Amino acid sequence: MLHAAAARREDAPMPNEDLDRYRRVAVALTRHGLTRIADLLGLDSGLLAEVRAKVQPGGVHSLGEDLASTLEELGPTYIKLGQLLSTREDLVPPEVAAALARLQDHTPPAPYEEIRRTIVAELGRPPEELFARFDEQPLACASIGQAHAARMKGGDEVVVKVRRPGAVAQVKADLRLMRHLVEEADRSSAKAHQLGLLPFVEQFSATTLDELDYRKEAANARRFADMYRDEPRIHIPRVHPRFSTGAVLTLDRVRGLRVDDIEGLDRHRVDRRRLARLAATTLVEMVVVHRFFHADPHPGNLFVQDDGSITLIDFGMVGRVTEGMAEQLDDLILAFVAGDAERLTDAVLEVAESSQSPDRQSLERSLGDLLDTVRSSSLARVEVSRVGRRMLALMRRHHLRLPGAFDLLAKLVFQAEGLGRRLDPDFSMIALFQPYAQQILERRLDPRHVARRAARAGVDAAWLGVEGPAMLRRLLKQIASDGMRVQVPVTELEPLVGRAERLGNRMVAGMLAAAVLQGMVPLVQGMPRLRRWTAPMLALGVVAGGALSGYLAVSSRPRRLED
Repeated sequence: MLHAAAARREDAPMPNEDLDRYRRVAVALTRHGLTRIADLLGLDSGLLAEVRAKVQPGGVHSLGEDLASTLEELGPTYIKLGQLLSTREDLVPPEVAAALARLQDHTPPAPYEEIRRTIVAELGRPPEELFARFDEQPLACASIGQAHAARMKGGDEVVVKVRRPGAVAQVKADLRLMRHLVEEADRSSAKAHQLGLLPFVEQFSATTLDELDYRKEAANARRFADMYRDEPRIHIPRVHPRFSTGAVLTLDRVRGLRVDDIEGLDRHRVDRRRLARLAATTLVEMVVVHRFFHADPHPGNLFVQDDGSITLIDFGMVGRVTEGMAEQLDDLILAFVAGDAERLTDAVLEVAESSQSPDRQSLERSLGDLLDTVRSSSLARVEVSRVGRRMLALMRRHHLRLPGAFDLLAKLVFQAEGLGRRLDPDFSMIALFQPYAQQILERRLDPRHVARRAARAGVDAAWLGVEGPAMLRRLLKQIASDGMRVQVPVTELEPLVGRAERLGNRMVAGMLAAAVLQGMVPLVQGMPRLRRWTAPMLALGVVAGGALSGYLAVSSRPRRLED
């Protein structure tokens, strides 16, 4: 499917406005001795050859260092790309990921006068009039914006995040060029296609565009604050809406120790074992409980207070877990914790995207070997991130890859475990997941959950039974209009129509049976005297649904098509 999408643009020339940017990319790659990356991905062209003839190749460091320097030279969007790659060891080797990690904290600041002009344009007045104090030197710099300490006239200490001038236009142009290059690579390089570079760039583009608008980050911060309103161990900085726009965001200032400042934590006698469990549990519960999670929880975004509580910052990149994703995630967790290779294979194939049909038996054997490795080790020694990366690697060998939303989930789990083990060498992510697996199992067996799933399945099945014949007619009409002639005798269509009609009846019966189940559950739950009869009443509902289905099936008669 990805090849087909790229093929539609095979003859599309690169937009003229992107040619200069492409030249800059080619020059930077050549200057740092990374033209082999362009060759590997099939990105070579006449323009790249021209640049190679004029620019003296450099690159005297490791691949990771040269790549980090290249991305830093190319600007904010590429720095952001490096930040994401530093957490994706399924895409880059560990030594390269380690080198790219320095991009987290070493972005050069924009000149203060540019920052001041942005504040005037967004808030109507200069910072010296809006605030009692505004520090010209930034506290921190990121690829899209930078943060300045300030004091409100009422005395509150705040941090003012200001988007870099021109960042929106530059980032959009960079993303457009990235997509053009990656589409070329996906079409011409089997390795690029196997790595899933195109969906990776699509996911990166979506999250980066969201981060350009600070109003979205403000909304995310307010949602997290609401999530942890009653949790004294987790703090979210307050947003100041009158001093916040799409390009300026003002929040309460956060103080404390970075969560990875081991020496500082020890000096302040913070219980690192308890802190490790609190940090990891918080991140995991965002996914399995709240279904809304911080998608960039690197150590610079978590601060520890004197009492051992945690303050989270930087809510530009978030992820959401839909109902369907939650079901798929539950299946993965249950199968993994149970060590069931067959169920894990089913769960992986349900989640993964593929450009070709996978060999199920081979995949199940590979996953079984992986689970055997896990079973042969004690819980304390199993690293979920290492097992997860092995699973991602074998998925790639089977031409499978995770969709973008699950990439963010995997990143969060890997970072949570890495943080937990840094704080406490004995930390076990598997042990942390076990109670959630038990909760998932109990939820799956809850009659209300069973009834809801049955009702959803019944509605879907009924819709398919009712709409299926019409969809088939539209498809045949479309094929005919495109020049394909389909000649099928009416007598051969009769069995098909009859089967569709009977299938529709059975689907409607399923929906009605599900409705019966769903209606019985709250009745039983709301009447304590009837709770001991839950199982018999549910069984009665199933029998009634089966009888209804049987009646409809028997009463259905094949009908001849009218002329």
